[in-house]
Amino acid sequence: MVFSGEVTKLEVLPSWWADTDERADAELLESASGEQPIRVVKVTFAVAKVWKGVSQATVVIRTFFECCVCGSTFAVGQAYIVYGYRSHSGDKLWTNICTRTKELRLAAEDLDGLGPPVVDFEARAKAARQPKR
Repeated sequence: MVFSGEVTKLEVLPSWWADTDERADAELLESASGEQPIRVVKVTFAVAKVWKGVSQATVVIRTFFECCVCGSTFAVGQAYIVYGYRSHSGDKLWTNICTRTKELRLAAEDLDGLGPPVVDFEARAKAARQPKR
């Protein structure tokens, strides 16, 4: 999938989660069979434009949080162009540093290459705010 949007929410377990008896939110952990779970960041986006694979105005993407597992870094209020993929089961969306995901302000080459978006939620929202004549 390819879309642009602004981060509205970040969810991640605190670093001390493994040292407590508290049950961790399974949505914030990922592990292969028999391996130690790794923290995941759930990143919620207000989608602005879509080039491929997204149909909703809000999307949740996951990326690894732990060191050395190729996770992307995001900040609330910042706009990005996101290149992602579906999990093997198809129920989760992911991105990582091996994709072209980056801050939107650094994505001029990508935007030129992608051409016009298939869906423009940003334009729809702007049109909806315009007074009707």
